[in-house]
Amino acid sequence: RDFPYPERIRMCWSLLLYLLVDLAHEESANARKKMAVFDQKDKEKDGSGGVLGETATSRAALLQSSFVKVLTSNMRWAIKAFEDATYFSRTTPPRKEKTKKTVDPLETAFEKQILPILRTRGWKVEKVSAMSDTAGEEAYFRYLHKGFVFSNVRSALRSIPTIHPELKSFVQATIHAHAAKVPDSAKQDDAPETIQEHVLDHTSLKVSSLLEFLRKYAPLQLLQQRKTTAKVAMPTSRARVLSYLHTAHRVVQRAADIEDGIVGTIKRVEESLPKDKSMTLPHPDWTAHHDATLLVAVTRHGWIARASNCEAISRDKAIKWGHPFESGESAATKSSDNEKQTHANIDILQATAKRAAKFFNVEFEFVEKLKGFNKDLLIEAYSLERNEDVEAETQSELEWFVNEDLLEKRASGMQVEDQEVAQEEQLSELPPRKDLLKRMRSLLNKVSAGGSLGHPSPARGTEK
Repeated sequence: RDFPYPERIRMCWSLLLYLLVDLAHEESANARKKMAVFDQKDKEKDGSGGVLGETATSRAALLQSSFVKVLTSNMRWAIKAFEDATYFSRTTPPRKEKTKKTVDPLETAFEKQILPILRTRGWKVEKVSAMSDTAGEEAYFRYLHKGFVFSNVRSALRSIPTIHPELKSFVQATIHAHAAKVPDSAKQDDAPETIQEHVLDHTSLKVSSLLEFLRKYAPLQLLQQRKTTAKVAMPTSRARVLSYLHTAHRVVQRAADIEDGIVGTIKRVEESLPKDKSMTLPHPDWTAHHDATLLVAVTRHGWIARASNCEAISRDKAIKWGHPFESGESAATKSSDNEKQTHANIDILQATAKRAAKFFNVEFEFVEKLKGFNKDLLIEAYSLERNEDVEAETQSELEWFVNEDLLEKRASGMQVEDQEVAQEEQLSELPPRKDLLKRMRSLLNKVSAGGSLGHPSPARGTEK
């Protein structure tokens, strides 16, 4: 992150191209092991000695065939790396071959005689690290003064008489005194470099050509690391993750909704995903909406195998997971359904209460004799009331009746309370990272194996 954006892009495509090389070596090694098993069986008959009989030419051919196989299977995400690398070669000269450095007398005179004077006038010297150097393999110094930046001694010397007229005669005398002593190699280094375009044609690319390209254009930091570390760690798994991410970005880009933003994008992604009930759910209430949300979250924060990416996803307030992982949304989207269900429950409760009142009117004496039967609880639950004005001789009159207004108020209050309690109890945390990872792999494998995605309606704000 400390390097400029172009340098970070340069590091990215360099790592991806080296990953292809490492995958080819791994594929070649596996192929050689299989060949060794078959050769060992025929060793007595053939006498070739199996792998010991291999030549450098046969190994190079096997590596090249493995590289073609790797390139073909990973071209979906590798093509962007080739494009960025080619663009970089069009705008940047290749790294010079390391040669024996010759001492430039003019530079020595500048450092000893002129630079101390310039320091008193506010000049500064800055060392540019070799890790970000694009022109040579060694670090170099550049000179700064009031917004001016000079990348070498000669460019500084040419500008000093204009910036400091009082030093003009001194600088010119120094230049004339040492001009004849400047070696030819220094003069050549001062000449402008020509940029030679190197197009990486992946259709006919050889491993040796790709390695030569990387030696000329890859960051020195990476080249130095490759000297100590043979290859990228776990190249096969990294390539698989790149394929997953490429598929995820492809799905989300096709479903991007400019007008409705992330909410509309998630909805359109949900429409495009394959429906497969055989895949294991990371949570009992997991739906296609959660699949789409997770997919969009991965494109925003990276692959969820990394703990920091998973934490960033959980902290992202723009991502709305919905029920049962967030409160509010379920009640808002299902309020009308809940209202209908409430009325239906009240109707059932009223019918049951009327049956209870009828039972009391017929068998109340029997109920009063029952031991352990809590009739008061039944009366309260169904809002039953007794008409005390009914005389004993008018048994045809209903002594017990249902206070329907009270019953409806109690039922509505209980329904709202039950919904609030249920909503609080049903809120869950997101499933563990390993379960989300397993779900994401299964989903993206289904998308890739399907060969084509669903075709949601064109996103608003985008061209068809």
